[in-house]
Amino acid sequence: MATAYHRLARETPEYAWWKLPVAGFLAFVFFMMAVGALLLVALVVMYAVGLDGGDRIAEWFDAAALVDVDRPDFFALDMLGIAVMIPALLLAVFITGPRPIGYLTSVTGRMRWSWLGHTSVLATAVFGGGIAALVLPLLGGSRAGFLFLAGFVLAGAIGGALVLRTGVAEHVGVDEVDSSLHDRALWLLCGGSGFYLVAQIATMSFLVLFLVDARGWSTGSAAAVLAAGQVVAAGLRIGVGRWSDTMRARVRPLRLVGIAVAIALAFVATLADAPESVLVPLLVVTTGLSMAWNGLSFTIAAEIGGRRSGAAIGLQQTVLSAVGVVAPIAFAATVSWSSWRAAFGLAAVFPVVGWLLLGSLRDRDGRVGAGHAPLSRSSAAAPRPDRP
Repeated sequence: MATAYHRLARETPEYAWWKLPVAGFLAFVFFMMAVGALLLVALVVMYAVGLDGGDRIAEWFDAAALVDVDRPDFFALDMLGIAVMIPALLLAVFITGPRPIGYLTSVTGRMRWSWLGHTSVLATAVFGGGIAALVLPLLGGSRAGFLFLAGFVLAGAIGGALVLRTGVAEHVGVDEVDSSLHDRALWLLCGGSGFYLVAQIATMSFLVLFLVDARGWSTGSAAAVLAAGQVVAAGLRIGVGRWSDTMRARVRPLRLVGIAVAIALAFVATLADAPESVLVPLLVVTTGLSMAWNGLSFTIAAEIGGRRSGAAIGLQQTVLSAVGVVAPIAFAATVSWSSWRAAFGLAAVFPVVGWLLLGSLRDRDGRVGAGHAPLSRSSAAAPRPDRP
């Protein structure tokens, strides 16, 4: 009699009954270590900003059974405590070896790294962006804010050191790297992306200030709107990337996003004095849209670069960094000399200019996925092992 499909993994050489309980025990140990490290970091940050960290941690333990959204610092610790379960479990599974445990592995015992990668990117973007936007304004000063950001950067660096590995090395000559500076398509992409970035800076960098300065909001409430925009942005980036793969096109979706951003920013400028029930949802959507283009832009740069993709992305990042220096100054000056309405209206023009520049790259869409037949639902599915 054939083995039931969901039990096929038991017939693989890697299977062993003890791996699951050992992985569970190790995951618990690693989780407790991670929580301890998290509390230590929280204590250091609190003492650095002049707070009594010991009392705060004791209060957090007393309220650990509840999710206290009225205390952003407690809420952040609660969410971080949940988040560290994922790396603790992955590390435990990595040590014990492949073993089917739900979504983490396939029936053949292999880790589903692609699935984990997609969910981890979404979780990191939503959690990191949301928590940072909620907590930073409540830390009591720029020093505490920078320490908080430094902690996130350090966590990212440690994670990268643990999981990132160099792929197969391929020699690229100096002349090939230098040719990136003479690639017209890459410069058009950099220019179009730079104009898109102006709109992103107008929303992401100035949304909190706009709500506090022009609408009289508290810093924490304004930060919550920014956090909601970050969540929308995370979903849109993944959705737009998936849409691009389905269309087998990059430039067309990128241009459509630019037009959507321009329209949304124009509405923000027009409705800057509108009731909050209208303005706040519009700001959340506009903030999300203004960050939806990044992934597509980076992908196009890599595809244009080919073997020299590192140089292509490096050039693109240099251009975007230069725009990131000039655009906030220009936007703030426009607000100072005129009004928020005028500044948002001016920012809405830039994605249109980017849309026009990117129109010269439309012929590249015909090369995306060239030579590969579209995957149907049946052909994309992994074949099941033969049964006797």
